[in-house]
Amino acid sequence: LAGVCWLRSETKPGATPEPAVNDILLGLPGGSLRCRRISRPASQADWTIELGTLAGKAATVSLPAIAVHSIDYAFGRQIDLTSRPPLSTSVEPYFTDLAADDTLRSYFHPRVVTQPVSDRDQADSVPGLLVRPRTEIIWGLPPDSRRLQMRLLPANTAAISPAVIRIDVDGEERLQATIGRATTTDGRPGLPVNLDIHGGRKLRLLVDFAKPASADAVSTAVPLLGGPVLIQAPTIER
Repeated sequence: LAGVCWLRSETKPGATPEPAVNDILLGLPGGSLRCRRISRPASQADWTIELGTLAGKAATVSLPAIAVHSIDYAFGRQIDLTSRPPLSTSVEPYFTDLAADDTLRSYFHPRVVTQPVSDRDQADSVPGLLVRPRTEIIWGLPPDSRRLQMRLLPANTAAISPAVIRIDVDGEERLQATIGRATTTDGRPGLPVNLDIHGGRKLRLLVDFAKPASADAVSTAVPLLGGPVLIQAPTIER
């Protein structure tokens, strides 16, 4: 037996279904497996894994202990926003009439990227969203959402002007920050975000150009040189 593919009628082919809050993720040789419970009595050599219920009965499988490389008990309590489809995405490229070109417009849409956790740890990476100014993204929030966590930093260190990011929950502003080259906190680049979103239904994220401090400080062309923002590891905690 080379493997098992679980088919779900409500899931599109190739899509990753969102985990249930009590889901556990098992690391296996060459892949992973979601389950509801996992146990191994001291007298037993194999893991007993409960995958779910079928006709009112628990559907279980057994795996040898050596086959389970890791167990992530917090997997179902965290939702990765890079893999959660937004309700809507609005992008307004600043090339006026050139924005009518589909190829150019798609270039400005948010993109999922991966980055090393730190310069010292290049092997371990985290997902993120590369978002350019004049972009609005709206997500629906699960009813059991508790906190929103992420780190905001400039994706282009050569950008001259900073970008402004705003986060709203149900139309109420929860955060507005300017992200530039000099943004550093807790000894690391970027700004950590940890917001209470309990009871929220919609999350709105807006990235735009920062306005010049004074009208004669720089020309109006300078803000257009502002680079994109990297939203690192955006996560909903349940």
